[in-house]
Amino acid sequence: MDEDHIVGNKSEKPSCCRNKKKICIITVVVLVAVGVFLWVAGIFNSKYLPESMKGLVDEDPFDGVVYRWQNGYVSSSGLSITIVDALEEKYHKFFELAVNDWNTGSPDVLNLRTSSTFPDPECRSQAGAIRVCNGDYGDTQWKGQNSVLLRDDKIYASVAVMNDFYLDRSNDATREYIMCHELGHGLGLPHTDEWFWNFDQGNCMDYTSRPHNNRKPGQVSFDRLARKYGPNAEPEI
Repeated sequence: MDEDHIVGNKSEKPSCCRNKKKICIITVVVLVAVGVFLWVAGIFNSKYLPESMKGLVDEDPFDGVVYRWQNGYVSSSGLSITIVDALEEKYHKFFELAVNDWNTGSPDVLNLRTSSTFPDPECRSQAGAIRVCNGDYGDTQWKGQNSVLLRDDKIYASVAVMNDFYLDRSNDATREYIMCHELGHGLGLPHTDEWFWNFDQGNCMDYTSRPHNNRKPGQVSFDRLARKYGPNAEPEI
C-alpha cells in the first residue's frame, strides 16, 4: 500500500468540504451586511430625512389593521359619514380634491357628505364625522396627523389636522398627498408601506419622498374598504 498517499489523503480535506466552508463564510458575511444595511436604512428612514421630506412621518393609528366605523354609519350601500371642512381657505381645493378622490373609487362603498364651518385649529371631534382642520402646531415632525375615537373597537369620530409649520413651505403636490393620506386614516385605513426609499406604490397611504407620485388613493385601499363596507364584507368577529 502506498503509505505516503494514505497520509496525504488524511491531512488534506476533500474539495467539497472546503467549498461548504467557503459557502458558510460567504453566507454569514452577506447576512451581516444585510443586517447592517437594514439598520442604517431604518435610521435614515425615520430620522435623517432631506429637508423636503421633514414632517412627512405620521404615526399609523391602526398599526396595519383596517378599522371599521360603528354600525350606525354603515348600511347596504356602504359607509355614510360627513367630512367637515374646518380649514382656512388656502386648503379648500385640496380638501375638495381628496374628498372627491375617496368618494369616486371602485368598488364604490363610500357615501361621503361634506359640510363647512369656521376654521377650528383646536379641531374638536364630532360624532359621525371626520373633522379636518389646520393650524401652526410647530416643529412636530409631522405635516399632517389623524386621530380616531373608538368605542368597542369601532370608529365613531375622527379629526385630521394639517400643520402650517411645514405645509406653508410645501408645494401643492405635498398638500394634496397629506390631505388624501389623513382622510384615509379617518376612513379606518392603515399605511400600505412605511419606507421612504423604495419604489412608490402610487397611492396616498404609502410613505414616499416623492409626494407627486402618491397624491391619490390606490386600489389596495378601495379593496380594503370594500372588505369592510361592501356587499360581501368580511364578517365581524
